[in-house]
This record gives sequence, C-alpha cells and structure tokens, in this order.
Amino acid sequence: MTIAIYIAIGLVYLLLVIILTTLAKNKRIGPTRTFFISFFLTPVLGYLAYRSSDPRHVIYSKRYVCQRCGFEYTEDKDMCPNCKKEGYEVDLKQVVRKSI
Repeated sequence: MTIAIYIAIGLVYLLLVIILTTLAKNKRIGPTRTFFISFFLTPVLGYLAYRSSDPRHVIYSKRYVCQRCGFEYTEDKDMCPNCKKEGYEVDLKQVVRKSI
C-alpha cells in the first residue's frame, strides 16, 4: 500500500514538472531551465521562476535569399541584383526568419 502511494506522488511530481516545462516555452526562462529548477528543487520553485520570468518576444521577418551568393534582401525582388551584375539570373527564395 505505501509503495503505491509513493509511486502516485512521484507520478504527480513528474506531471507537474512536465506541465511547467511545456508552459515555459513562451517565457524568457525557457523550458530547459524550468525543467531543472522544477525537477531538482521542486515544482513550487519552478512555478515561481516561471511566473517571475518575462514573456519571450518573437519577431518574424520575411527575407529573400539568393541561392547562389547567399545575400539576403528585405525587399521583394524577382532576381538577385548582385548576381545579375555578374551575368547570372538567380531567383530569390523567400525565407521567414524568427528572432527573439
């Protein structure tokens, strides 16, 4: 009977650690630090660290990258101007960059 109680408490403990870890993806503290704090110190301290952390600000920006020279442009262009000067007609590939 007592082993079942210890197993139940351990599973609840791990569940709380996993929940806090997944919630911390959108915070500056991050999921890795939240996991270590919650797992080794207690989920209560992990929760306090999670709540005191600022939200992570993510900025998405469109870029246009040349496949040949690797130069990036913020303006929408059909072909790379640098490669066009050298006599090549290379289409630009649109890429979405994520920055924090």
